[in-house]
Amino acid sequence: MVSEKSGLPRGAALAALGLSLVLLAGCGSSVSGSGGGDGTVAGDGSGWGTAILYGGRRFSEPPPTEKREYSCPAVEILDGTVALRSGDTGSARGVGYQASIRDTARECALVAGDRINIKVGVQGRLVLGESGKPGNYTVPVRVAVRRTGGDTVYSKLTTATVAVPATDTQGTFTIIDDSVSLPLSANDPGEEFTIVVGLDPQGRSAPRNRRR
Repeated sequence: MVSEKSGLPRGAALAALGLSLVLLAGCGSSVSGSGGGDGTVAGDGSGWGTAILYGGRRFSEPPPTEKREYSCPAVEILDGTVALRSGDTGSARGVGYQASIRDTARECALVAGDRINIKVGVQGRLVLGESGKPGNYTVPVRVAVRRTGGDTVYSKLTTATVAVPATDTQGTFTIIDDSVSLPLSANDPGEEFTIVVGLDPQGRSAPRNRRR
């Protein structure tokens, strides 16, 4: 309550009191924190509270953290390698077996922030031809990674074993290649690389037939 004996007009005294409250409120809101004395200066640091408490030195703002989004490279089957025949492919009776890719899958994971590991899966089926016999067969499956518009950066041949029992004429196979590791760049790996799979006839071996 303002006394009339202060020598100031009532209006001027109220104005001075209001200004004092504003200044005190500004000083109190310039620091935020919980308990203790670990408060931090709020606002843009240009107020008089910053100048008095910190000599005009502003706290450096932490650099903004940017969260990059990465996509996993797509899987493509190389033209002409989706199926592989064995035997005399010139006639139907001469075909020993035909292997083909039925499905593909891939999974990507970031490692240490500067590499991406890729697990590639290929599933297929082998069907005996007229000259084929039950037994164990090997199917050569190649997994490669190609840079878009560039060279091949990874290539690995894996042989899948297919067992065709005496009571059947076909069998399935699955291979998983988890050794693909690529360096990250400024580009999205999903746009920079393409995973290429196929049945490679150069890695084919002769079947080991069971005795009937």
